[in-house]
Amino acid sequence: GLIVTFRKPATMEKNVEDATKLYSEAKEESGLIYPSYQESKKRFKQAYGKLKEVSSMESIDEHTPLEIRIEYVKAFQELNRA
Repeated sequence: GLIVTFRKPATMEKNVEDATKLYSEAKEESGLIYPSYQESKKRFKQAYGKLKEVSSMESIDEHTPLEIRIEYVKAFQELNRA
């Protein structure tokens, strides 16, 4: 699974390592690669900025041009993955 958190980033890395060792029954470092809090925060802010830019119109609905709706959906998906 994917672990995402924006609460207590200073202690989260250690907690994730401990949980990984516990639930994978491994005694050594797992070597899992995941983005740091700072990297995640940066990606989130960029994706949110793009979504705000695209959705700065009053509303996006079925009457909005297709190109704008596609851009909105892509921006939303990027925010969801951030």
